[in-house]
Amino acid sequence: MEFLNSSLGEFIFIIAIITLSLATILRKYTILTLQIALLAAALFIPNLLEHIAVTYVLLVLEVVLFAFALFRYKKAIDLNYCLIRETTHEIPKNITAGGGFGGICKYPR
Repeated sequence: MEFLNSSLGEFIFIIAIITLSLATILRKYTILTLQIALLAAALFIPNLLEHIAVTYVLLVLEVVLFAFALFRYKKAIDLNYCLIRETTHEIPKNITAGGGFGGICKYPR
């Protein structure tokens, strides 16, 4: 647990916690499994993060997973916003037309 004393290790750990929470909220088990595997490797394999190259590879993987989870979170927010607008009849039925997710929400400009 030596790596938690460095600022880079703290940054990796904070990004990992945020990604875990986003994956849990989104119920994306692939992101959750990958994040737990990366976090377990960083915490339980001794002397893994003493090599600077391994630390930067782990940092890049964490940032990529975080960006993917953030992208999925934004897509979920956009879909929810479109569904609410269709429910309140602000826009014509596009997503729920025909009883399924048949269309794509187009935002007014």
